[in-house]
Amino acid sequence: MRLAGRRQSHAPREADLLLARDAEDLIRARVGEKLGQARPASAPVLSAKKQAITTEISETLAEDSAAPVREAIALALRRSIDAPAHVVQQLARDIEIRVAGPILQNSPLLGDNDLAEIMNSGPIKGVLNAIAKRRNVSQGVSEILVNRAIASPDETSAVATCWRTGPRGSAPAR
Repeated sequence: MRLAGRRQSHAPREADLLLARDAEDLIRARVGEKLGQARPASAPVLSAKKQAITTEISETLAEDSAAPVREAIALALRRSIDAPAHVVQQLARDIEIRVAGPILQNSPLLGDNDLAEIMNSGPIKGVLNAIAKRRNVSQGVSEILVNRAIASPDETSAVATCWRTGPRGSAPAR
């Protein structure tokens, strides 16, 4: 019943908040997927209350103990310019690359300083490769990528990506 209810994309945000705390991983993951659905341009702006609930849902799912749930919210928020910045930062630093990867590769909310800090914070297999696949990688980020990848034999494909493409545009510093 709850799963069938998740297929209705017009369920109230309050119901989504309850379902974000459901015992079943699949239910919680579906709530994350729903947050990633594009809102029509003609849709009214979310009220402050609904925006606060949406933020709370994002926070709840980003802190979930189940990696598939965190992955669902990461995939939903990966290209969002409206996502809560603190949630994007948390997902980008997740210990599971399947969670952090989509954010590191795509999020417009991560700037050069964020990416440099993440790369320098410690080894999480796949981080360098995810960042190397970003559409816009500044020269500074590329240099850090190459230096870190040379020091990390498991991440040599990041060096190949940077070497092959060079810096691709520049991301704004944050």
